[in-house]
Amino acid sequence: MPWIPYINFKEIMYINEDGYLNCSARLKSKSIRIKDIKILLKEIINSEKLSQDELKLIAAELEYNDKKNSTEILGISQNPFTLNYIIVVDFLFSGNLYI
Repeated sequence: MPWIPYINFKEIMYINEDGYLNCSARLKSKSIRIKDIKILLKEIINSEKLSQDELKLIAAELEYNDKKNSTEILGISQNPFTLNYIIVVDFLFSGNLYI
């Protein structure tokens, strides 16, 4: 799963909390010709000490639990303030925020 630097997110807005801290945001495009992508940030609360394998397992569970809506996970990031890990999901495919 690709690492996405937190500085690549903009317009971060809190949505809700359901075991994850859910925020909508935009992922900055590297190209001037391509629009920024609307994404969902699912911050895993108290996750600062999770291993890479544990993060992959959580991401796989998210994808499995939301098969109906075809959740597309774009990568992983980390909140520099809380040190919690974040699963970055394509907003168009995120479907249910409570996955």
